[in-house]
Amino acid sequence: MKIKRLELTAFGKFNNHVVDLDDGINLIYGENEAGKTTLQNFIKYMLYGIKGSKQIKGGGADNPKKYKPWKEAGFSGSMEYILDNGQQIRVNRNFEDNSARVFDSFFNDITNTFEIGKNKNLLFAQNHLGLNEVCFEKTVFVRQTGALIDDAGLSELKNILINLAQTGFEDVSLIKGEKALKEAIRKYSGNVKGSSTSLERINARLQELKSAKAEMQRERNQLILLEQELKEKFAHLERLNSFKDSINKSRAYLKLRKDLEDARFRESSLREILDRMKVLHDEQVSLLENTRESDTNNNCDLRLMELSDGELAQLVSEFKDYLDCYEELAASKERLCKKKDNMEELEGSLENISAFKYLGSDVDQEMLELNIKVDNIKKQINNIRGEVFSDSYAREKFYTTNKKKGLGIYNAAIIVSCVLVALSIVCFFINPLFLAGVPVFAIIAILIFILKSSYDKADLLVSEDNRHGSFHDDSNNEKHYEKDDLESELNKLEERIEDILLTVKAASVEEFFRLHALYKSNVSYFSDLNNDLSMLEEKLTSLEKQKAVSLSNIQEKLFAAGIDMEQESINKEYFDIVKNTYNKKASQYNGSSRYMASRKEDVKSEYKKCIEKAVQISGVNILDTIEDVNNELYKASQNITTIENDCDILLQNIRMTLLEGQLGHLLSQQSSLLELEETLEKEDRNNAEDIQNILLETKELETILKNSLKDEELQKIVEELNDLEASKEELEDTIFSLKTALETLNEASMEIHRDFVPALNEKTGHILNKMTGNKYDRLKLDDNLVLRLVEPETGAVVPADMLSCGTVEQVYLALRIAASELLMLKGETLPLMLDEIFSFYDHKRTIDTLKVLKDLSIKRQIILFTCKEWEMDTICQMYQNDVNVIKL
Repeated sequence: MKIKRLELTAFGKFNNHVVDLDDGINLIYGENEAGKTTLQNFIKYMLYGIKGSKQIKGGGADNPKKYKPWKEAGFSGSMEYILDNGQQIRVNRNFEDNSARVFDSFFNDITNTFEIGKNKNLLFAQNHLGLNEVCFEKTVFVRQTGALIDDAGLSELKNILINLAQTGFEDVSLIKGEKALKEAIRKYSGNVKGSSTSLERINARLQELKSAKAEMQRERNQLILLEQELKEKFAHLERLNSFKDSINKSRAYLKLRKDLEDARFRESSLREILDRMKVLHDEQVSLLENTRESDTNNNCDLRLMELSDGELAQLVSEFKDYLDCYEELAASKERLCKKKDNMEELEGSLENISAFKYLGSDVDQEMLELNIKVDNIKKQINNIRGEVFSDSYAREKFYTTNKKKGLGIYNAAIIVSCVLVALSIVCFFINPLFLAGVPVFAIIAILIFILKSSYDKADLLVSEDNRHGSFHDDSNNEKHYEKDDLESELNKLEERIEDILLTVKAASVEEFFRLHALYKSNVSYFSDLNNDLSMLEEKLTSLEKQKAVSLSNIQEKLFAAGIDMEQESINKEYFDIVKNTYNKKASQYNGSSRYMASRKEDVKSEYKKCIEKAVQISGVNILDTIEDVNNELYKASQNITTIENDCDILLQNIRMTLLEGQLGHLLSQQSSLLELEETLEKEDRNNAEDIQNILLETKELETILKNSLKDEELQKIVEELNDLEASKEELEDTIFSLKTALETLNEASMEIHRDFVPALNEKTGHILNKMTGNKYDRLKLDDNLVLRLVEPETGAVVPADMLSCGTVEQVYLALRIAASELLMLKGETLPLMLDEIFSFYDHKRTIDTLKVLKDLSIKRQIILFTCKEWEMDTICQMYQNDVNVIKL
């Protein structure tokens, strides 16, 4: 891995600062407070993120929060590096929330391909480098540790070196760690006498609490079931009452259905009577005309005698059809004019309620739903108000009782003080010294009176707050929030209802439904008038054609008899002449006169019976003519229309709440009245029985719940149980973690002795030999993991802490380089970052160390940090063009 570019967008003192690095040796020079340490920490934080206020021991005392810019907004940066396989990576990190985004060489976002650690940090650096943050700090990231020049600093450096020899880390001691872990396990397990965190005591108490909780929970569960059952009973009762209202409405609908059937029967009977009366009237008129014709002078047209009997009979028939068509045409034109007048009048009536056509066809359905929702919400609000009032009443009663007790105490104290004052005055006449008690007891009485007044004011405030609902527990707060939500929804629904009423100019919902029914009736009547007009116009066209055909046939037959007559002369008077001619030719006058006299009596008698039947059906006192019967028929038709509209409105209202069950099925199917009436009676009886049973059951459940267990004791047990469970879980996790850490520590110790130490010895000795000019080439870790070297001048084996400070620094550096070289054998090539490593070196060992770094830079990237100008000059003189110098 080689770092190519650092972009400090907003980090520490840097703002939009860019640092470009080469693959070999890079020297970053800057005076004190120039930002070298900031740049080092930027590299580490870009790879591993910021850990808040926590720091790795031995890794410096920098606090990451101090790198957040004071003036500029933001706290972020970017890094680009190349892996050994040639893959180029760019990392963008926002230090505000410690989030990172990773991109490949084509800027594809590959962030989701990496795992996320327990601290929610993206583990891309562990994936690419093969090192966690601790290993990175202890190997390739060498901070300034040789700057300590006093005895304490030298002692610290020696201790770090010894710890590194023992565990591979400079801040860990296996022996001390193992001892501390075993001691902690004994303490948390409760094996240490006097320990307050013993698991045995926690488990015993937990067992007691669980038994008590189980018993109370069983009782509480039964109460919960009873409460749920009570809620279901109330809901069922509400449904039964709603169903009762639907049954009452269904009874009203049944009555309308009966009235509708009676009205239809009267209308049908009157129509039959009217049709029969018209037939009898026509026959009566015909008989009268025939009688008159017989009594006339038998006016005839002798020219028609030339026609045969069949031709003459056909002429009479054609003539009659022509006259009937003529009369019907005139009557149809008259009806057409009346229909048009009615339409104009109806259009004016519809104009007053024309707003319904803009509201849609289902506006009545919407109004019904809105009213049902408003009623339901008002019921819920009233229920909530009742519960809150009950709580407020209980509180007010509590404060009233306390107030009476407090007032009694204060009043008693004042009376006693007054009595003592009176006694002191009386005793004054016996002994003047008693006069001294008067002011004392008077002051006491005044103080008690002041305290009483304060108590009354405070009690008054409590009472007022209680009346206005200022004291609410969490339950009442929730009810008030629920009440506010319901009132908000109620306002919206009522605003919608008001908008609809304003649109149709109705003063109330009842007037709205009345106007809507009138609107539907008028629209239906208007549609019928339109259809009638179309039919009349078609009929007029047909009659005109029929009239023309009949006139043409009559003129042909008259022309055949030698009669050339204009259209104006073909009229009713000439039709009488044609009929007389036909009757005379048929010579049927004497035989038909007796028949006509007898038939006239029969027609008159039957006509009278029809009048009597019509009076009986219509229920009026007098009906004389066909026009009277026709008026009664019109009234019956109008009554049917009104009843049908009322039935439709009531049926819609019933269907809103009655969609299921036998009754709803019968209503939807428009079943027979007898079946519907029987079902209503049955449903009403069953519903009344159900309501009575539900009332008895709810009263029983309320009595049980009123004497039920309170929740405070169970709540206390649950809270203590939760606290103990959390403490137990925490102790068990701690003990498990300690045991795991102890096992891992023992395994790590064995692995260090077996695998890592021999290779580390050889590699460290090789590097140290080059750095010391071949003086120290034999460095070993003994069986006790003590770092020892062979003194070349005496051949003696000496511990590391016996060497000079400069030599210890070189051993420390050689050991880190060797450790990082071993880590690279199985992973990525790692850059080496060195901060002020030449502080304790002489000139020769500095040159030798630079040569070692020169050799290392062939395969890995070297980044040196220094604040000394002579070191920069020495490095530039030695490396010449092979060093990338960056000045801060």
